[in-house]
Parts: sequence; C-alpha cells; structure tokens
Amino acid sequence: MKRLAATFASLSLMASASAQADQTKAAPGSPTLEQVQKIITHLAFYSGWANAMSAVAVAIEVFAARKIGPDQLPDASPSPLPIDQAWETQRERRVGEQFGAVFPAMVQNTTDVLFRDLWLRPDLAPRDRSLVTVSALTANGQVA
Repeated sequence: MKRLAATFASLSLMASASAQADQTKAAPGSPTLEQVQKIITHLAFYSGWANAMSAVAVAIEVFAARKIGPDQLPDASPSPLPIDQAWETQRERRVGEQFGAVFPAMVQNTTDVLFRDLWLRPDLAPRDRSLVTVSALTANGQVA
C-alpha cells in the first residue's frame, strides 16, 4: 500500500486523468476506498485544492469502473488515532519558534487542522501520510 499511496499521489499531480485511471486500475493491491479518500484529502493540504480536485476526477473514474458508489464511502468522522504528546510538544515548539512571531494564526491552524485532525485520521497510517506528503511535495518541485 505504501508505494501505491505515493504513486497515486504523484500520478494525481503529474499525469493525465486517463493515464492515472489506467495506472490505478491496473495496480494489484490498490489502496482501499477509504485510503484513496484520505490520500485525496491529504493532497488538498499539501499540494493545493486544484490538485486534490484533479485526483477526485481520477477517483470518480476508477470507482465507476469498479462499480463503487457514493453510498460506499466511509464514515467522515472516525475516532482519531492517539496523539504522541511528546512529539507534538516538540513540533509545536519548533513551528512556534520559526513562525510564531510573524504568523501566529498559521501556527495555530497547523496545530489544529493538520496535526490534531488530518494526521490523526485512522484510515492512513502516519507512515503512509508521510509518503503521500513527500510524494506530493516532490511532484510539485517543493521540499518538505
């Protein structure tokens, strides 16, 4: 799943919709419906809304080919993963030191939206989210 998550993220940013759909349909052990949904949500944060919407177009095509309907989408509010408070305290301190004086709202939004919500959603393991993040940033020519 790890390589497929990274591949899906990169293809969603770089290739044409038909090429993406062909690659995703052909992949054995493809990400589950829940994982694709979470990958696309993750892409919205790390590569921009437009890229995430491109991935949605691909997902719709792939799901239609697999006869997966909207009624099969997973619960939008699952219980979050437990937070590693020691790691989170270090992350908050680093982000606060780098950006807090100039962008305090960004520090708060990074904490609340990304690390206390997005990264704690259970359908993608933190390692898979990291791979999707690095793939998205690399495909966009950015660095993590």
